[in-house]
Amino acid sequence: MVYSIDAKSGELTLQQRVPSRGKVPRYFTFDPTEKWLVVSNQEGGNVAVFAVDGNNGELKAVGEPVALARPMAVVFLH
Repeated sequence: MVYSIDAKSGELTLQQRVPSRGKVPRYFTFDPTEKWLVVSNQEGGNVAVFAVDGNNGELKAVGEPVALARPMAVVFLH
């Protein structure tokens, strides 16, 4: 889910609800540029990638999920 934050009140407003493209999302992280979000779906056996809109934070699925046997964590080394 993607939320916006009211700068004055701190109140959250739901902007977007996005499926993880798999079953039992276990872990998610942004890449170092914060342009991409990577989600590992433990029971779905895949990792999905989403583009992050730099203006509003909304997510858009990119390509097809990559099949992996029970993915857990996602880590970027830099």
